[in-house]
Amino acid sequence: CELRCGVSVMSGGNVVLQNLTIAPRSGIGLNVVRAGVRLVDCTVSAPSIGVFGSEAIIELERTSILAPADAPPGAQAVRVVGRSMLLARGSRHECPANAISGVRAALLDRCVVISTNKNAIEGGGGEDLWAVGCLLRGGNAALSRVDRGLLDGVALIDGNDRGSPIAPPMWVCAEHLRYDGDFTDFDSGVWLGRCAIGH
Repeated sequence: CELRCGVSVMSGGNVVLQNLTIAPRSGIGLNVVRAGVRLVDCTVSAPSIGVFGSEAIIELERTSILAPADAPPGAQAVRVVGRSMLLARGSRHECPANAISGVRAALLDRCVVISTNKNAIEGGGGEDLWAVGCLLRGGNAALSRVDRGLLDGVALIDGNDRGSPIAPPMWVCAEHLRYDGDFTDFDSGVWLGRCAIGH
């Protein structure tokens, strides 16, 4: 099923959407306000913001949040405000601007997160990020303003020369990190003594 309009889930809603394409010609694909949404095997393609959340819990499983080919440079995949949480597994987020921004807490498992012009993940301050087996690629930086969390089995690809500054209490598995920049950009206290996940 394909919807050519945006979808809103408002206060108190708890919705599961499966095998659905949401592709509005303008605006936001999925708007979640004080509610929870789980997308399974879905595609959201919107020219402004794919998924917008406010005080929301957003779960993505095998789901793609993409900007259409003719999207403007400011198009975002996932943008949230307030105390929102993103849980994603086997999903893809790709857009020109920040691919994931403003999330208070995010758990990414085997995800691809790509921003062609800005940051793959842009924290809102006080953000927790747990990423396992992911590719994070930013036209500017892979990570920006992310405060705490764990990176294990992650590839960080930056499009600039500044690198992704990572400092405690962010933890990084040295055995399973791919980073094309200079590891001296990272604070020495971030390296785990052993792999936390036990690959």
